[in-house]
Amino acid sequence: MRDTAIGVITTTDKATGMQGLIMERRGKPSRESHGRDGSRSHTETDARHPGYDASLYPDPEPIAELQAVAVRPEFNLAPEFNQVSLGNGDKICPIRRPDKGGSLLARHVRLHVNHFRITFNPETIIRHYNIEIKPEAPAKHHHPVRLSKSTPGQIKEKLFSDNRTQFPLSMTTYDGEKNIFSVIALPCGTYNVKMFSGEDSEDSSFQCTIELGMDLVMKENPKRHMISVGQHFYPLEHQETNDLKCGVAAFRGFQHSLKPTSQGLALSLDCSAMAFRKRVPVIDFLKENIHGFSMGQFAKFRRKVEQALKGVKVTVTHRNTKQKYTIVRLTDEMTSSISFNYESSEGKMNKINLVNYFLEKYKIEIKYRDIPCLDISKNNKKQYVPMELCVLVEGQRYPKENLESDAPPR
Repeated sequence: MRDTAIGVITTTDKATGMQGLIMERRGKPSRESHGRDGSRSHTETDARHPGYDASLYPDPEPIAELQAVAVRPEFNLAPEFNQVSLGNGDKICPIRRPDKGGSLLARHVRLHVNHFRITFNPETIIRHYNIEIKPEAPAKHHHPVRLSKSTPGQIKEKLFSDNRTQFPLSMTTYDGEKNIFSVIALPCGTYNVKMFSGEDSEDSSFQCTIELGMDLVMKENPKRHMISVGQHFYPLEHQETNDLKCGVAAFRGFQHSLKPTSQGLALSLDCSAMAFRKRVPVIDFLKENIHGFSMGQFAKFRRKVEQALKGVKVTVTHRNTKQKYTIVRLTDEMTSSISFNYESSEGKMNKINLVNYFLEKYKIEIKYRDIPCLDISKNNKKQYVPMELCVLVEGQRYPKENLESDAPPR
């Protein structure tokens, strides 16, 4: 046997305030091995690991010698905490803190924080409204008027201050864009608001439309499957009995909105009718819309054709696309005379006739070659399409003032 000594060091746990003993083993260790005759001898190296000095890594003391060491707690804790925690085998585990981390000895501290308790009535109903603000003045050069960030808030304040009984400011809040929240019911509808400017500028007028937020949910599905015009919705197809026989048909639609009543929300439904251009090929539209129109006498009706088609949206049939194009005008040249530069498959720029282009690329033979093409150019990019390959887009309103003049004679 070898001589060993156990030293004892007293420590204090800062987290729990407990004092305990830690053992320190002193003495010169050595590793013993048994010979064949049963005698013991000291060995300094391990043959399995060259260069390993076993004398530097002594075997741990038997567990029986460690049981004499105990913890002296400063507090009167439960008995299960006043003992050394031993693991499996020869491993010595640290003493566990009481109550899984010391929560038993935790102290409560009072702090001052910048949080305040809110009291409210959970039964209060907060209503969500949508507000849309538009200037009454027409857009200049077809560009919409842009409002500054502060203008919608000023318009809302003016509307509410002029109608304090219907729009109490203290009961509502506005996010500065399209949402109003109120604890009372607000009257829905469209209101005119006039903003007074300084002496050097003109006064401005705006239209404010307020609708219940639930209306937006009610209108989401019709917008995807119907023609939407303002607050009204119309079907994509018209009934035969509503065909006006001039390339135009009357579409019967509806307008719906939610109204708060004393008995709860009510759905208000109004019917309406509006004239739309029919979704037909351009040439068929001209035959119906222009009285006496004939493709053989196109030059005679050119002025009326351009008036009827200018600004109308069309789609093309020679390509599989849903893109919409706006008719700018009629080309000066006839379809058979239009040529343009075209890049071939070999990368060379060649001049090709429009009729030959559609025949080579799309295998389409143009029938009406002695009439102009539709000019659907955009952003300085020239695009000419034969009239017979274009179809009117659905949902295009027809001017009410033109209905009587364009109606076919009876």
